[in-house]
Amino acid sequence: ADEAEDEKITTKKDFVEFCEQQLNKLQQQQHDDTLWPCESTDKLKDRTRCRQPRNLGSFIKEFKAINRLLVNIKEPALLVAELLGARLYTGPMFVKYNAVLR
Repeated sequence: ADEAEDEKITTKKDFVEFCEQQLNKLQQQQHDDTLWPCESTDKLKDRTRCRQPRNLGSFIKEFKAINRLLVNIKEPALLVAELLGARLYTGPMFVKYNAVLR
């Protein structure tokens, strides 16, 4: 089969509808603490060590400290894009990214 035949084109209307559905789901789940993070009690009995959600602003201090260390050893500083990529890959989207990349 021709690769072009396998491609699917999403219309703007379909995309907007999908995004609205996802937003509605997120809003409904906003206060559900069981969704994420969700380490099992079998693997992590000390519940105080579970992952906690963090906004990107909370990484600034650590990001600057790591960049100072890198510069001190004559290595290039991390880019904000690298921080964002690492954050996305190590957060709840990991499962989806990994499924596509493998």
